[in-house]
Amino acid sequence: MEENNSVQTLSEKVSSKIKKRISDGEWRIGDKIPNEQILAKEMNVSRTTIREAIKLLISSHILRIERGVGTFVIEVPDSLLEISDASRCDTNMMVQDICEYRFFLEPAACALAAERASEEDLDKMSDIISEFESVSARMRTNSNHGLLIDRLAAMEVRFHTLVYKMTNNILFQQMGQTMNSTVFETYMSDHYRCGISSARLKFLETHIEVYEGIKSRDPGRARAAGEKHMQITYRELMGVDPPEI
Repeated sequence: MEENNSVQTLSEKVSSKIKKRISDGEWRIGDKIPNEQILAKEMNVSRTTIREAIKLLISSHILRIERGVGTFVIEVPDSLLEISDASRCDTNMMVQDICEYRFFLEPAACALAAERASEEDLDKMSDIISEFESVSARMRTNSNHGLLIDRLAAMEVRFHTLVYKMTNNILFQQMGQTMNSTVFETYMSDHYRCGISSARLKFLETHIEVYEGIKSRDPGRARAAGEKHMQITYRELMGVDPPEI
């Protein structure tokens, strides 16, 4: 049996190997990495070591576990913006900054995604939309929203992270992921858990419009869908109309 100190030392080495594979582009933002068993076999280490390595990468905001689904890449190592820095900002100010950032730049990301998205990424987005539909339907008939809200928030992050990934622009991907990681916490505490209104459930409709705009390979249609979605998002989070462009 490995000693605790040796496990920690080995797990650090393994976490560095995983980070390198992410930096080299083998796994990109939004991708699900192989499970513990596969990684342990590939790297010739125990599953305990893999588990410890993943914990290190989660604490560094490079990976995120979505229960029942898998472990996802949420940040490229050595990003231009460190999420830990963002987390030290005043929460209300950060929410406003996130809303402004998304309102002005996410429609452009949607337009680029329409031009550059791979078929594999479109399939992933289609799967997320299917999950949105399933969860939204259950929320309309289930008064116990706790776990469903968790899933909805996680899907929100996966969807928009994927939009930024589809741009194939590393700056969009890094900036977008920093924003999305913070948005996840914001949605969990200040948005979804405030109560699910009919307007919020209609978010599904605008997500579908964004997906269809990107899938159509029509940048103008995708941009318009992104603008519509961000206008609704801005009003929901900020409680006021968005600024005029």
